[in-house]
Amino acid sequence: IAFSISAAKIYSLCFRFTSIEHSGLYSCDGVGAIRCLPLSCLEQYEIFKFSKNRSSIKNPERLLQKWINVNEKLLHANTTSYEYLKEFLIERPNAQPCEISWSENGGIMGVGYSDGLVVLFKPIERETNDSLLQFSLFSVIQQHTQLISRIRFSPIIDPNTNLPAHIASASNDSTVRIFSLTQGLISEGKILKGHTREVSDIYWNHDGTQLVSCSFDATIRIWNLGIQNLNFEQPPRQIHVFTGHSKKVFAVLWKKTKQNVNLIFSTGEDQTLCVWNASFSENKPIAVFGTNNNKSNNDNSNNSNIVPTSSINYLMTPNNNEDKALITQNNNNYNNNNNNN
Repeated sequence: IAFSISAAKIYSLCFRFTSIEHSGLYSCDGVGAIRCLPLSCLEQYEIFKFSKNRSSIKNPERLLQKWINVNEKLLHANTTSYEYLKEFLIERPNAQPCEISWSENGGIMGVGYSDGLVVLFKPIERETNDSLLQFSLFSVIQQHTQLISRIRFSPIIDPNTNLPAHIASASNDSTVRIFSLTQGLISEGKILKGHTREVSDIYWNHDGTQLVSCSFDATIRIWNLGIQNLNFEQPPRQIHVFTGHSKKVFAVLWKKTKQNVNLIFSTGEDQTLCVWNASFSENKPIAVFGTNNNKSNNDNSNNSNIVPTSSINYLMTPNNNEDKALITQNNNNYNNNNNNN
């Protein structure tokens, strides 16, 4: 399904799922706009009716008029906050929003800028005819020195504030920073250093105590954050480095299976998707999907095993025996190709 969002580049997309009235698909783009397609539009036109081979939608042309620029809604309820943030943005005329992320419970939104600024907003849900949220400024974080590549909120919610316990941000400055939200305020960040190039993605483990990061330096790193009872009890430390990719790593995901196995999925410029056991110290993936890099750029042969980045979520949780058989077959094909080479 194709949506007409903006004439500029789309840098980031994310969903916010709460009530139907205040859920939607959010984006930020190269003209500095933050936009929302309300979920009520998606429900009306049955976006989410997927079959095995295709998806169906009614009246798709009407969706093209439903995107709303939410910039005017940011800080609407807090004039003081608006003036406070405007000072930062006026001093940064070339800064553009390049990353947008919502917490799992929809309680806070993070926007990352191209100059390293991270701005957090809290939604204000009101009983109005306008399905679009109002926002107030929560915090402005100035810790990174280059573009924000990813913002991830901890899956653990502080019961006292109903907000994520921590927020993590990754940047082109080769660092990851962790901030505490346990008191409803941003604490001084913990810095994770180890990557030698841009950090492209990060992901929390299921209990919010560890983090995995990937980078253009072709490595994947696991960090123990020293978090106990929502607090930093020990300094964060790197506990493992995976070096199975041969080129830039673009995306990473951490999934705990029903069998309590911690799996890490990664994909990158080498056109492979690797699966790692986070509990193993071996620097070898337990499964690899895709192609190897022995072929030249001029080789146009069919590479049917290439797995795109967007397939990580599909491979993460095979739902039936057919899916499992497909994964096994693809992995066997990869291993056979390697043996032949």
